[in-house]
Amino acid sequence: MVAGEIEFVKAYVNGNDFVIVFQTPEMLDEAMVRMIADRRYGVGCDQILCVQPIGTFAIPNGHYSVTIFNSDCTSAKMCGNGVCAVAACVAVFNGHKDIDITVDVCDAEYSVKVCGPDVAVEFPLPTLLDSGIVSTGNKHVIRGMSEVADVSSISMSHSECNIHFVDVVSNTKIRMKTFERGVGWTNACGSGAVASVYYLRLKDRIGVIHDGGMSFVEVLGDRAYLTVQPRIVFKGVWYGQSIV
Repeated sequence: MVAGEIEFVKAYVNGNDFVIVFQTPEMLDEAMVRMIADRRYGVGCDQILCVQPIGTFAIPNGHYSVTIFNSDCTSAKMCGNGVCAVAACVAVFNGHKDIDITVDVCDAEYSVKVCGPDVAVEFPLPTLLDSGIVSTGNKHVIRGMSEVADVSSISMSHSECNIHFVDVVSNTKIRMKTFERGVGWTNACGSGAVASVYYLRLKDRIGVIHDGGMSFVEVLGDRAYLTVQPRIVFKGVWYGQSIV
């Protein structure tokens, strides 16, 4: 083993991609996060997820803590696609198709269920904050698709938020484009899909068409559910310094 090397998994959900490391977040400093996330000089990703088991819960039906770094090294309080990708990794690498795990992100607890290719994460109902901001753990601003050209001014006035541009396609489908805080334009956003469906007061199982694919959101009672199909791309080792 070479000093500074980090084993990782590359995964994505609808093109929203992640580097997943089963390490404590203290193992990664700001420079390392930026280098790993860089698409030319590193592995390349929207977010880096640091995953640790909690307590004595056994794999695969266990309890995990996830710390999320955006590609610019800022932190995120939730990533719906990311926790689903983590659950898929736990299932695949332990030879299971169907598991239930609990994931903690920023002191909030989420139940995640893997059933074959489908992975669903349960959210509490989003919270509508001032100025039309919707919180699903992290904050989201929902605008019409016609406002895409105004993304710079919107992001400047809502620098703490992810921004989603949405059109209603039908009673059961919406289209969404995402400009994510700390990342930029992304192919998909799971927690943003939940926020958008809630904001639009849509109650059926809603298909959310992202630039990178489709997710499904359902609001039932006091809970909301995001269902996606994560893809594990490869496992690898990132070297903190050159070995040649």
